[in-house]
Amino acid sequence: MFTTSFFLIYLIIVILLYFLVRREWRVHLLSVSGILYCFYLDTYAGIVLILSSLFTYLAGHELAKFREKNKLTACKLLTGLSVFIHSFTIFFYKFVLYLWERMGLVSESPPSFLEFFVIPIGLSFYTFQAISYILDIYHQKYTPKESLSEFLLYMSFFPKFISGPIERPSEFFSQLKSLQNIIFWQTGRLSTSFTYILYGYFLKIVIADRVSVTVNRLFEYPQGYDSFWLSLGIILYTIQIYTDFAGYSYIAYGISGIFGIKLHPNFKTPYFALSISDFWRRWHISLSSWLRDYFYIPLGGNRKGKTRKSFNTLLVFLVCGLWHGTGLSFVIWGLLHGFYSIAETLFLHKIKNQIIKRSLTLVQVSVAWVFFRATSAGAAINYFKQTLLQGTSILRICKNFEKLDLNTVELWVILLSILIMFWADSYGYRNNSVFPKVLQNKSQLIRYCLFYLFLIIIFIFGIYGPGYHSENFIYMQF
Repeated sequence: MFTTSFFLIYLIIVILLYFLVRREWRVHLLSVSGILYCFYLDTYAGIVLILSSLFTYLAGHELAKFREKNKLTACKLLTGLSVFIHSFTIFFYKFVLYLWERMGLVSESPPSFLEFFVIPIGLSFYTFQAISYILDIYHQKYTPKESLSEFLLYMSFFPKFISGPIERPSEFFSQLKSLQNIIFWQTGRLSTSFTYILYGYFLKIVIADRVSVTVNRLFEYPQGYDSFWLSLGIILYTIQIYTDFAGYSYIAYGISGIFGIKLHPNFKTPYFALSISDFWRRWHISLSSWLRDYFYIPLGGNRKGKTRKSFNTLLVFLVCGLWHGTGLSFVIWGLLHGFYSIAETLFLHKIKNQIIKRSLTLVQVSVAWVFFRATSAGAAINYFKQTLLQGTSILRICKNFEKLDLNTVELWVILLSILIMFWADSYGYRNNSVFPKVLQNKSQLIRYCLFYLFLIIIFIFGIYGPGYHSENFIYMQF
């Protein structure tokens, strides 16, 4: 998305119009631009977005009317129906085609109508927003939005549409009134936005897209490589998925900041986490906090003893796995994190050494990522099997180095870019924040020097240009 020339041109046009049109039209402009961009990506996805948005908007108003008339039974029924319809929509799109394939009903030349069963772009993200909107109205935390244009913007804001973050209605809508006061040349806002965008592109096209080439080859045919490279493949994918998704989130955050909208922060140096619980407070924060507030706590959370807490934890992570994708591999990925969390509650919390805690957490997360990356649970198990059984030697390491089409320069670029990322994230971690934000506390000279440094690195070492198709963001498929 952010790496295509069309998007960059589209973004520039929207920014120009945003600061040229009458200020009271800004919300309408962003709303229309989001819907148009969705239709550009996929017409069918745009239709689903409109239908879902209209249903949620109308349901919210009806729910408020029932509340005013004190019709509590009608409130519960409408809330339950709305949540069921949205949940079923996700389930339907995620699993109907998967089950169709598992039953062997999809041939090499599948019928054209099956394209309507492919999950629409952004569905998983804006559907969770719709559910939180309905539940917040039901619990009287929020009143329904009168402006349809503002609600459509909440559902379709184009910088975050494809892969989130998942916004809360109160946090998002509260910012819209102040959009009329946003001026283009506001140094602090632009500097922060530019830093987020630059760092995001650095993570995506310098690191994620570069290591993806090696990762893809290792996971496609693990039998052809030795244990050293297969072990390195796990580490590289752990880096790839972080730099890919965090890169997207930082770019989305930065672009939104240009318009004066602050998105929910999605990452906070997750690989410095001291436990699995700490990891999920730092990784995909908008999803983990959503599951906590709208699923885990209503189930009883940790208020009903360790046994019930363990059950609730497993159930939440099972849902988390299924939200990400179909197949046993995603179920195992989710449940692994559930079991990690239970083990942490029962005995791992007794570990006091921070180096051990941080290392153990990173190993646990990396092992689980293999199931996330592999095409199936069997493929993931085979990858582990080959990693343990292939063995290694200096000769095999060198041969596989050539087999992977790597060279010394490429290896140094990967290594140095990862070290820069580690330095930037460690700097953010020490300041209990993220690198783009804490950089704003530095002098103008330091900021500009780092701006130029990242620009040079991106233009020289970024993966883009004629003949190269940038890797789609990993979380676009969810």
